[in-house]
Order: sequence, then structure tokens, then C-alpha cells
Amino acid sequence: ASLLRYLEIPELIADSEDTYIKLAVDLGNDSDLRAVYRDRIDTKMQGNPQFLDSRYYSSQMGYLFQKVFQEYLASDN
Repeated sequence: ASLLRYLEIPELIADSEDTYIKLAVDLGNDSDLRAVYRDRIDTKMQGNPQFLDSRYYSSQMGYLFQKVFQEYLASDN
């Protein structure tokens, strides 16, 4: 879901199993719809999104893990 948000395609994020199934069926049955999303994704990927930069992405993840751990230590457990 986070990658779809980053690519600005939140309508492909399913919030339930039923929504996921409906989306999968719709995409499976509609080649024009698949083409629209394929083109949108392809265009966004041409811009080299940050999540493809493994060094940047891993440094951000490391920072977040440290922050979560520090908050855990600061809490009453």
C-alpha cells in the first residue's frame, strides 16, 4: 500500500478482502483498465522513485526502527 501511495495510485489499495477480490476481478476482466494502470505505473517508475534507491530506503528504515525502539524504551513497557 505504501508503494501505491508513493506512486499516487491509492485507488489500487484494497481495504478489505472483498475489495481486493473485486479489484483483482475488475483488473483481470478489463484490459483497458490494466493498460491505464500499467501506463501510470510505468510513467511513475521512469521518475526513479526513492523506494528504488536502496541506500536511501534502508537509511530511512534504519532511522524509523531506531525511533520506534527509542519510543519503546521511553515508555513504561
